[in-house]
Order: sequence, then C-alpha cells, then structure tokens
Amino acid sequence: MNIKFNFFFILLSIFLFISSPLFSANRFWVGTAPGSWNSVANWSNVSGGAPGFSIPGLSDIAIFDGGSITDCTIDINVNVLGFTINALYAGKIGINPGVTTTVASSGFSQAGGTFTGTNGNISINGAFTLSGGIFTATTGTLQITTGYNYTAGTFNHNNGTVSFSTTQTISGNTAFYNLIFVSNGGIYTIASGTTISSSNNVTISGIQSYTINTGILEINGDLTLLATANNSINGGTATFLFKGTGVQNIRSSITTIVVGTNERVCSLPNVEINKSSGSLNLEGVINFNGAFWKTTAGASLVNPGTSTVNIISSTTFSGENLSLYNIHIYANAQLISLSPASYMLTSTNDLTINGGSYYELNTGILEIMGNLTLIN
Repeated sequence: MNIKFNFFFILLSIFLFISSPLFSANRFWVGTAPGSWNSVANWSNVSGGAPGFSIPGLSDIAIFDGGSITDCTIDINVNVLGFTINALYAGKIGINPGVTTTVASSGFSQAGGTFTGTNGNISINGAFTLSGGIFTATTGTLQITTGYNYTAGTFNHNNGTVSFSTTQTISGNTAFYNLIFVSNGGIYTIASGTTISSSNNVTISGIQSYTINTGILEINGDLTLLATANNSINGGTATFLFKGTGVQNIRSSITTIVVGTNERVCSLPNVEINKSSGSLNLEGVINFNGAFWKTTAGASLVNPGTSTVNIISSTTFSGENLSLYNIHIYANAQLISLSPASYMLTSTNDLTINGGSYYELNTGILEIMGNLTLIN
C-alpha cells in the first residue's frame, strides 16, 4: 500500500513540476511556408525538428533560427517567457493589428530577420537586446523593464511610445519617438557615450522619485513633468539636451513651491539648450537639480512665461546669457556659479531665497528686475 502511494506521489510531483512555470521549454519555429504563430504545425522542440509541438506559452522561449526562415504572422495575443531571433533567421515576423505581445523575464533578443509591430502594445518584462536585423516597434506602447541594449541592426520607432518602467541601463544610440520614464523610485542609467533622442515628446510620470544618470537624452519635442507625490532626491547626472528646431515646451504640473513638500519633486538633471529656431516655453515650477545649465545656443528663444526655476543644488550656469521669470534658490549649502565672470543670469520678475541652510553665489552677474525676498 505504501509503495503504491509513494509511486502515485512521485508521478503527481513530476506532473506538477512539468506544469510549473519554473519548467521552461524551447519552442522553435519550423514552418515550411509562411504561416500562423497559432499552429502546432509550425513549432518543434528542437531547431529544424519535427513539427507538432505546442505553440509557445507562458513557460516557453520562442526561438527563430536557421531551422526555418519562413515568415511568421502573430495572429493571437502572445505571452511567453522569452523571445529570441538569432542571426541565422532571415524571415519576417509580423503582428496583426490589435494583437498584444508580452515577454517575461527571459527578455527579447534579435540578431537577424525582421520584426514588425503594428498597433498592439508590446511588454518586455526582461531585457531588450538588438544586435542585428530590423525591429519596428508598435505605434502603441513598447514597455521595457529590465534594460535596453542596442549594438547593431535597425530600430524603427514607428511613431510609437517606449516606456522605461523600472531601474535599468539604456545602452546604444537610438532615435525614439515618444519616451516615458516612470518615476517609481528607480534609477535609469543612460550608458556613458550613449545619446538617446526623442523626436517627439518625453514624459516623466509617477508617484515616486526618479533618477536618470550619465548619458544624454536629446529632446526635440516637449518635456512634461507629471510626477508630483515624492519630495526625495530627483534628477541625476544625465544631460537633458533641448535641440528641437520647432516650438518646444517644458511643462511642470507644479504651480507653486511649498518648501518641505515639493521643492525637489521631478527635478531636472543637467540641462543644455542648443536651439537654432523655435521657442522653448517654460511652464509651472521647474525644479533643477543638475550640476550645470548650459545655454550653448538659443538663449533668445527661451520664453520663460510666468514660470519659476528652482535651483536646489550646487550648479554652474554658462554659455549665452539667460533670462528667466521667477528664480527660486532653495538654500541647502550649495555653491552657484555664473561662468565666466561676465555671464549674466536675469530674473525678469522676482528672486526668492528660501531654505534651511546657506548658499553661495560665485562670479558672474545675477540681475533682478523684480523683488528680492529672503526667507530663513
């Protein structure tokens, strides 16, 4: 009796293990002609093997390699552990309109072939790696959670949105359309030597802090700052480069500074303005936590409106002389330099100095055309 029970228990345990998401399987595309993702006739358990195996599911890695180079149409919503297109695959993978694709922790990697999104959202809950082939994103949202690594091949943004949603490193010069950085307490690192650009808009949105470090984020459209609920350190060491030739806006959802509540919320890191045409309009309270603000070109194109720029860390203003509307200095033991000595930073309205510590202003000229208010 005990032997039978133990044997039954062993069989049950094996079944549960195999059924568990922890037990992953590889599924290889082996279609002999262009065909549907949703057909067991196109999938095998080995490269170039016999067909008839289940279509890739939650616990499987879908692999496209030299075992078949025929085209694949993704015609159902896909949810897989991983998605791999290796360099030997020369076919095309297309997604039908409205179909969503979700890739779990094993991530998405492409070294060959052509992958084309339409309008369905693509969620990659692992790393995204592009080292060859052609990747065309969705016109909807491509969400990446663990890392973006571009070394070769072609990334087509397809006028869609890429959302970076958790701590990760972004590597490889890439032109995106819309970008979202989710402020959830994470740290985003643009790798050293990497410039990522947004030909349209960048949004920072969420309920916690955000940090973007190291590389360059080139913004050719609007920057919208929507994170309003966390007053810890924000910003980082990256550079936000405003370079668009058309009208651009920096819009903050903060309208009034409340020291102790929002003077750090959604702060900008380093800023460089290098515009040849089109105004750069400032709206709301723009918290600035960068080590430098450099106006290489286009100072005359900056329209401060009735905005407030709040300086919250040690920093250097340089380049062309700059005129802002309200300037607020949150005094917290920082050194502010205006360089060179002839540099002029102008507040066309009011300057307020407020905080719990000291500040130092070195070199240059700070011109105040309105009121000066000192609050301890």
